Amino acid sequence: MALPDFFVIGAPDAGTEVLHEELGRHRSVFMSEIPQPGYFLAGRILESGLDVTTAGRAGVVCSVWDKAGGSAGRPGCVARAGPGERSPVRRRSDYEALFDAAPAGAVRGESTPYYLADFTALRHIHELLPYAKLIVVLRDPVERAYANWVRMRLAGLEDLDDFERAVAAEAARTAACWPWPWRYLALGRYGTQLQRLFTLFPREQVLLTAHRDLIGDPAAVIRRAHGFLGVKLGVKLGVERRGRPGPPGTSVPAFPAPRLDPAIGARLRDGFRSDIALLSDVTRRRFDEWLVEPADDS
Repeated sequence: MALPDFFVIGAPDAGTEVLHEELGRHRSVFMSEIPQPGYFLAGRILESGLDVTTAGRAGVVCSVWDKAGGSAGRPGCVARAGPGERSPVRRRSDYEALFDAAPAGAVRGESTPYYLADFTALRHIHELLPYAKLIVVLRDPVERAYANWVRMRLAGLEDLDDFERAVAAEAARTAACWPWPWRYLALGRYGTQLQRLFTLFPREQVLLTAHRDLIGDPAAVIRRAHGFLGVKLGVKLGVERRGRPGPPGTSVPAFPAPRLDPAIGARLRDGFRSDIALLSDVTRRRFDEWLVEPADDS
């Protein structure tokens, strides 16, 4: 049985693609060739024990596409991807096959950044792999939400050309079973997400790092991850210190994304205030800088 030893579980648009690529450069680390396989997102169907494809045709509810936070599903929310989104790997045999090529003794990993927000997915990971290690990258939730929206617009997956309108549409979209990539605010409520996570996994199995550190000194972050995974340090890395990021998960700027209107940012930050306070309590770290509009250093 080939299953992962660790997961990069989030957050989306916080640098998980960089981690996936750079961790996979280490000869003792094997990352799934398919990034974001999303196997554990098929929560309801995993619970049923059915073949996922058959269950989807039968209308079995799948928690990844229903209510935010991985709570109980609603009739009609069938496992599916949104417009243009790749569906998750659904069969256990297909998932295990992603790790069959791992060299003997290598640490196996995958990165699906939506796992952090989906408690049902985390619960299924814990049931199958209770000793798995988890890596989490946290980014200013307002910046993350905006970067998420920009990425979706560039990919042609977001019809609303105004960020504020897209955020305002989130509640209705969630009620209509739109999947995680369009839940711009829900994906950034890290306090709630980590509070739930720590009911399943002990802190020593979770590595928290910050997007600002991944951008400012990526080599140091990768070295921390190597130490966390128990692999030899000192491997040459493919990342270098860089300034303001381009598209989330990429290493160089590739588009002139307009700056978020500070007034919109301030309103959204106020909405995150209680969750950021919870995050500080849960992690025993301070995130006060997320409550202040960042300086324009472009």
